[in-house]
Amino acid sequence: MKNQEFLLTLQYLDDEHSIKGSPQVIEHHLRNLVNHLSEDRTLSPSEREIKIKINIASPGRSSDNSIEQDSDAAASDTGKKEIVALLEEIEPTTEWLYVLSFSYYLSLFHQNEVITARTLSHLYPEAEISLPNNIHFSIFQCVDKGFLELVGTSSSQQAYKITSLGIKHVEDRIQYSRKERNGKILLDQFESDQQKKQVDLFVETIEPAEYEKLKKLRNFEEQLLLILYYLHEKGITNLVRTIMVYQILLQLKQYNGSPRTVQTALSRARPMVMKVKVENKIHYKLTEKGTIYLSKNNLIHSSNT
Repeated sequence: MKNQEFLLTLQYLDDEHSIKGSPQVIEHHLRNLVNHLSEDRTLSPSEREIKIKINIASPGRSSDNSIEQDSDAAASDTGKKEIVALLEEIEPTTEWLYVLSFSYYLSLFHQNEVITARTLSHLYPEAEISLPNNIHFSIFQCVDKGFLELVGTSSSQQAYKITSLGIKHVEDRIQYSRKERNGKILLDQFESDQQKKQVDLFVETIEPAEYEKLKKLRNFEEQLLLILYYLHEKGITNLVRTIMVYQILLQLKQYNGSPRTVQTALSRARPMVMKVKVENKIHYKLTEKGTIYLSKNNLIHSSNT
């Protein structure tokens, strides 16, 4: 019985969700749910009622009712919009901050108190960004900072919950990002006249098919790679500053993010993008690996590689 897993099914507030895990995980989830409902003074007595069903999880049972599937349920169109909107608010700049942001989303938007590497991994495609090379390292960084804590295991994976300190860090960052965006109007901000001319030339010469391809791409990093490729192919420039890419996004697709988000995405795109320092300023350049990646994913014609 020591390693036995249980399946907990909860019905409350016109909602139903399930979680599979050890007795410690089940107990932790129940305790947090009860605390949450008891502290919410806006709920009526009937709304505080909880229907609980606990079964022994059979080894061959489908994981349709497990917490991992619960994250799939969040992958509706509404869920995708929620994730993308939240990331635009937080503006993560490091891999561990993406993990913390997704943990915040699962906990506060979907009441998933227990988080695993698998549930987090499911959210990267929905957020339209690439998976990191080592998500476990980012989780450990969050634990070291006191933003996540280990609570047991779920489906043979280590399970974590976001701490009050982690929630505060995310919400403080949202407030900071809002103030930063409200304090800067960057619609027509360039670092030089030459940069403005380059952006104007790009917007004037982009073909309808190229624009549609950029517009339809879900992965933000792929959009940036394609912009770097077009800038090179059109003979405009090979070395690109973050603010230039940001201005192109603003003018092409009414982008709602910030230059900081663009910079983070460009950094995450390495080794398909490389950093080049020119006159003590960081520029980005599409690498051969980046061009090969675009070709393999049918984003450009293979004859151009």
